[in-house]
Amino acid sequence: MKSSLIVRPNLKLFLMGAALLIVINDLLVGSGTQAAARTVPLVGKSGPVTDAEFERLHRHVVTFPSFEGYMRLADCYEERGDFRAAMDCLVRARLLEEALPQLD
Repeated sequence: MKSSLIVRPNLKLFLMGAALLIVINDLLVGSGTQAAARTVPLVGKSGPVTDAEFERLHRHVVTFPSFEGYMRLADCYEERGDFRAAMDCLVRARLLEEALPQLD
């Protein structure tokens, strides 16, 4: 007697379903939201901030504005003695913090 309870899985259907889920996820979330691209680079970890580190941080903050990025940029400006630019970065950080919804 043959039992109809044991059936071979259709592997092509599983593969097509997985590919469809990946495409839908990419469309909904977007491919540009990688966490590694949005993390603020560490600068000044072993002493004062060099010009190259400062420029890298400044380019990153202009490209991906965030509260943390502007706070680090304000610290760098403060170390350099440019207090007007530091205050400008603090104001921008405050505006970004108020604009983002709180997740409490």
